[in-house]
Amino acid sequence: MYYPLKTFYPPGEKELFVNREQELRRMEFILEEVITKKGSKENIAILGLRRTGKTMLIKEFINRNHTTSIPIYLNVQRMMGEPADFSLHFILTTLFWAYHKDSEEKYLTRTALLNQKLYNPDLYPLLESIFNEYEKRRPEYRVLIEYCFVLLREIAALENRPVPVFLDEFQDIMHLNRFKGIGNVLAIFREHLNDENVVFCISGSAVRMMENILNNTDSPIFAQLSKIYIRYLEKEASKELVGKIADFDNVTADLIYRYTSGHPEYIRHITSGLKEKTVLLDVKPSRMLLKEVLVEEVLGAGGRINDLCNYLYTTSLQRARYKAPLKSVLRILSKDPYLTQSQIAKMLGKSQGEVRNYLLALEEIDLVAKEDGKYFIIDPLIGLWISGKEFGIERLTFPKKVTERYMKHLEEKYLRASTELGRAKEYEFRYKMEEKFGLTLDNYNKGGIEFDLVGEKEGTVYIFEIKWRNRAASYKDVKKLMEKVELSEFAPGDKKLFFLSRAGFTESAEKFARDSGIKLLDI
Repeated sequence: MYYPLKTFYPPGEKELFVNREQELRRMEFILEEVITKKGSKENIAILGLRRTGKTMLIKEFINRNHTTSIPIYLNVQRMMGEPADFSLHFILTTLFWAYHKDSEEKYLTRTALLNQKLYNPDLYPLLESIFNEYEKRRPEYRVLIEYCFVLLREIAALENRPVPVFLDEFQDIMHLNRFKGIGNVLAIFREHLNDENVVFCISGSAVRMMENILNNTDSPIFAQLSKIYIRYLEKEASKELVGKIADFDNVTADLIYRYTSGHPEYIRHITSGLKEKTVLLDVKPSRMLLKEVLVEEVLGAGGRINDLCNYLYTTSLQRARYKAPLKSVLRILSKDPYLTQSQIAKMLGKSQGEVRNYLLALEEIDLVAKEDGKYFIIDPLIGLWISGKEFGIERLTFPKKVTERYMKHLEEKYLRASTELGRAKEYEFRYKMEEKFGLTLDNYNKGGIEFDLVGEKEGTVYIFEIKWRNRAASYKDVKKLMEKVELSEFAPGDKKLFFLSRAGFTESAEKFARDSGIKLLDI
């Protein structure tokens, strides 16, 4: 058995893998190109909100491909510290994944660098140099970071096998830029992206931060990695996951999908909780029992989703400025989603400029999104959790009346399909359009003008408007896009306009679009 996989990807977790075959095939194609040395080498970035299955995708890839390659998994967030500690952890973990001849503990000491019995003896000159750098009273931080990537290149050359390197929660690597002597850590990383036989796969759940790293033209790795967006599960995949945990009927599986929006982590916890209730109480699953389980999981003191929401909420706000006012905005949106900036400003008693900064900060940490000028908490269950947290709920179970009140709030306020764009759907559409047109797209907000996605290719600007709701886009909707373009910096130049509507278009909208040269897209 491949030693690291014993704890890294246990059988029970592997059994729950669903719905990522397309992404796996793409990753395996890239690896095959390296093995056969056909085509150009490609590196990958995997993006998706927290706990949506990015790491499980990586684990499944490693499980399927460890015999034809030397996969190495590194969690940047967990390794992060001052540069000497970070690079030492990086190097020792790399050696463990590459050679794993003995227990993990033997690899995780500085003196292990000099133990030729643990790995290829031809690495010894490099490892001795690394050890000597660490022994200096003041080691050079940039040299130590360089050694991390040099080691990967040397292992690939000595073993003559592809080395897929997975750098999870990659956005945290930017913390290294705060230390004197590092410069821009992305510039160091960029120097090694084309190292032979080394394939880099970076992933991150701070989606906006990752997109800034990948899409900002000032970034050393701008347009250097191919992006894969991980979305929530579609209904059929959600039902498949439910079926792997419990033998529930279709009605129950459909309700679990509806209440979780297809979030795989929530599906697992709610399905397991409902299964436990039905067994202990010796009853069949019902809508009311499912509601009880959901409220207990999200708001109960022992709820697993409660713990997860607390973790996501806390870690997200750690990255943000204005923590106190951001919490106030989230409390407002948890009680009444889909508010405009001016409505929120009035409730807070703050200026619109201040509130705009707060909302931008919440968008940056992927807690809040906007559609049709109205803001909402992206994750409905986090919204429900914040709403309950305000009242200091610490119960283990809830009376039926309390359960019904919170479920009514969830269903009426958060699960309105008519206003559900969803970040995951936006990411999926963005990826498809980037692939189709061969460009990089990003959100646009300048001078009071906002577009959902904007990109540029060969002097032509591509502008996309997205409406993810259940009613057809109208003449007024399409005309508004044209008016915004005419008021924007893009008015005088070459441009192509696209309008995506989930529910199609009215006849008047179609005619106006044809006359105005706007291409209409349906999904």
